[in-house]
Amino acid sequence: FQIQVYKRINIESILNFRFEDIPNIMESCCKTFSFENLEIIQGKHGLVTKESIYNQLLIEKNGGLCFKLNSLLYYFLLDYGFNVFMVAGTVVCGPTPNRAPGCHVAVVMIHDNKKYFLDIGFGVYTAIKPVLISDGENENDCIVSKSKNGLFRIIKEKNQSILHTGETKNYTHTLQFKKDNNYVIEKFREW
Repeated sequence: FQIQVYKRINIESILNFRFEDIPNIMESCCKTFSFENLEIIQGKHGLVTKESIYNQLLIEKNGGLCFKLNSLLYYFLLDYGFNVFMVAGTVVCGPTPNRAPGCHVAVVMIHDNKKYFLDIGFGVYTAIKPVLISDGENENDCIVSKSKNGLFRIIKEKNQSILHTGETKNYTHTLQFKKDNNYVIEKFREW
């Protein structure tokens, strides 16, 4: 599996893969795999398994949506022995967004007793690097991750609820993203 991933993203295999190598893998995946839903439009969707991901993304050389792209990253890191798990989330954009609870899939990693959010399945809105998940109760406690795609941070929420089709959904963390040409000190930013 890993050898095929390296071939597909055009990177030489890394024998002693380390946490510090992850941003390079994430960026190469984002450059290689298109964020697309052609499989769904064609009515060919099926189970998401390691084998189906292998066939679609690595053998047939297609792209996919978050659940396929981030599953590829999950299996890649899991095979290296990293402590990773999949999480479901809800994408909320704009003042009156359409919300589909649990429709986004991403990866969370625990490394050196810290949690990180990893996402290669959201087109250009990915940090292309692990984003530290801070458990601080204050927005000022959150660490901002800079990448060429923008600024990213994870905010811990206090039982934030979003009403959707009569249901209340509770969230523990929110990923915030800001694209800006100039980076100023965080306390001067408006998120």
